[in-house]
Amino acid sequence: MGQDHGDNKRNLTGCVTGDTITDMKTISIKQLHETTGKFVREARVHPILITDHGNGVALLKRFSADDVPGKRFPNRKAADLPSVDVDSTGLISEDRDS
Repeated sequence: MGQDHGDNKRNLTGCVTGDTITDMKTISIKQLHETTGKFVREARVHPILITDHGNGVALLKRFSADDVPGKRFPNRKAADLPSVDVDSTGLISEDRDS
């Protein structure tokens, strides 16, 4: 598959496998670096394939909580947490410095 750099979309006319392929916007790492914010906002609407020397390396897409493994961290109000007699700042500093 070749790339049409004019509109940053893959040219799918040479596909002979019979697979269903969607037309996805393709950009290089350099393009992503130059205008990251633009492409991140654009990825909210449709996924973008990131390439390195023409080879796909990453997919930039809309965030979904389903993409993150494990349980969601519960929403808690600080006022609802139990009070303790220990200042955690000191414990964290000791752990960091050791």
